[in-house]
Amino acid sequence: MNRSAVLLLAATGLFAWLLASGSAVAASPKPNGTYGGVGTLACVTAAGGFDANFQPNTPANASTSTGNGLAVYTFKKNGTGTVSFNNVTVGLAGGSSSHGTNVPFTYTSNGHGGLTLTAGSSTFTGTIDTGPRAGQTFTIDNWTVDAYIAQGNKAIVTATAAPFVENITFSGTNPGPFPRICARETTLMPIPPSAAK
Repeated sequence: MNRSAVLLLAATGLFAWLLASGSAVAASPKPNGTYGGVGTLACVTAAGGFDANFQPNTPANASTSTGNGLAVYTFKKNGTGTVSFNNVTVGLAGGSSSHGTNVPFTYTSNGHGGLTLTAGSSTFTGTIDTGPRAGQTFTIDNWTVDAYIAQGNKAIVTATAAPFVENITFSGTNPGPFPRICARETTLMPIPPSAAK
């Protein structure tokens, strides 16, 4: 079993445990502090866009990619926070790595005892470190995940709650935007602020 599958199973198990044990609080909590962990990412990119059923309009031009990475989330009780990440992504076009530092987000109740984290249309940015687009920056226009928090803020699981289309735009040649559908998940544990630096 590959590392991405193991991480996904671990996150799924933790999420199931939160629900079964009643550790997921009924009212949306207000997390405060720094959490770090690992996660996975899988995307379908379609230059021709997607139809209402989230299928590529031009399947011949669609591509898939998967990856995993490290993330550090900092939450504030006022409904804001930041995320820093280092990702490795692989697909038919090859492999690449990227990072982002202190990307701002806001969070609100999702109505199901958890939170919805959202970055503004021009605020989720990062830099590509290796691969065909090394040195370029990118922007994602519709980054959002849901988060469920264990009682006592002992752990946080973030995941994509439903499929939606986002666009990624690059700074170099053939910048896009490129429509894509992604599934993300991260399992986070509290870490000292000094460890996040």
